[in-house]
Amino acid sequence: MSRRQIVTKPELARARRERRLPFVCTPKRLAKLLGVSKKTIYLWRAAGRFEGSYRKRGKYLLFQTDKALNAIFNDPEWQPITQTHPDR
Repeated sequence: MSRRQIVTKPELARARRERRLPFVCTPKRLAKLLGVSKKTIYLWRAAGRFEGSYRKRGKYLLFQTDKALNAIFNDPEWQPITQTHPDR
């Protein structure tokens, strides 16, 4: 069974063009883009949530923006949790 993508690749590409997002970004820029702290980005990377979307060269860590956003929005571990109301 194929799972539905929350954000498709064309949508990510269009968002990158319209918002003038860079092809690669630093952890600080990615954190600002996602509205989280830089520490959270490093924790997610250490947990393996960004596999294949970043490169480390010496002390520098760079994320490929499209792949990082795809990992955030379309990875099975990141799927939204459906909550039910206790009265229903």
